[in-house]
Amino acid sequence: MDERIQEIKKLLVNDAKEYLFQNLFENKPNIIDWIEEVDIKNLDIDQKFRCLQYFLGHSHLKEMNMFHWQMNMLQTFTLEYQSEQKMLQFIINNKEEKSIKKAFYITYENSLKVTGYYPYSDFVFSRTIDDKNFLTQLLSIYPAVKQHIFSDENFSNAIEFIHFLKLHYTEKQIVKIFLMEMQEEQTKSRALSHWIDTLRLMQIAGMFEYLEEHFWKVKRNTKNLHDEITRISHLAAFDRGDHSTLVYKSHQNSVEVAVEDLEFRLPVDTVELSEWAKELHNCMFGYVNTIKSGRSIIYGVFRADELHITEYPDTHVV
Repeated sequence: MDERIQEIKKLLVNDAKEYLFQNLFENKPNIIDWIEEVDIKNLDIDQKFRCLQYFLGHSHLKEMNMFHWQMNMLQTFTLEYQSEQKMLQFIINNKEEKSIKKAFYITYENSLKVTGYYPYSDFVFSRTIDDKNFLTQLLSIYPAVKQHIFSDENFSNAIEFIHFLKLHYTEKQIVKIFLMEMQEEQTKSRALSHWIDTLRLMQIAGMFEYLEEHFWKVKRNTKNLHDEITRISHLAAFDRGDHSTLVYKSHQNSVEVAVEDLEFRLPVDTVELSEWAKELHNCMFGYVNTIKSGRSIIYGVFRADELHITEYPDTHVV
């Protein structure tokens, strides 16, 4: 009976949303009167509301495809490039080679059909890879994979990081990371994880200066690069004197419990967090800023006072 009631309530809510939207759409402000019903017919009711809200907030845009762009950190550039075509040219750094543009526009159209368009990878690759054949291959990466390589949080650091890698590796070697490791079924998940963690570590203040001084050229793959950047992040932390106490919210402290012969602990300060990272040979120190801001926590699992594993209960909020 409860399930039936919930079903009826859901139908009533959807009917109410449709009625409200129709009234809003029929009386929409002049700044969005270019939106026709045919433009939004394939959107669900919640998407329709978000669509109107988006174009009300970005009234300089007049093309429906822009609603499907996922580009928080690039949104302000639409004030300068006020059309889909101009933004696309900006994303690929005004490349004019036919092979590059063809690959780019094909995957762009596919993105709109599959995932929505995430421009960060195209933005980064077009500003770091000079060889047109390599760039064409990178732009052709399947959208569902490409959208995860870079994000609004790391794309600016990623450009600088790839330029740094080019001092030590050829473009061909760097491109293989994205075309092979991140494409093959057996390796792509782990490769993406290592890559994203590496870019997170690059957000630590002063990391690029430490890279220039301490980087050792390692065999080119995502795991080796990740481990090398992790090593340098510890040097950066201690040279900066980052020995601060970690403060937790009351509900976060509740994870410190003992269960049979296991003890769950939170690191008390950045020194202990770094020691855990060194002991387990992982990149947990890269989360120090999100721990300090209260957006995530890391706890260690001990048996007989020996650290065995660490856990990230939630990537963002705990």
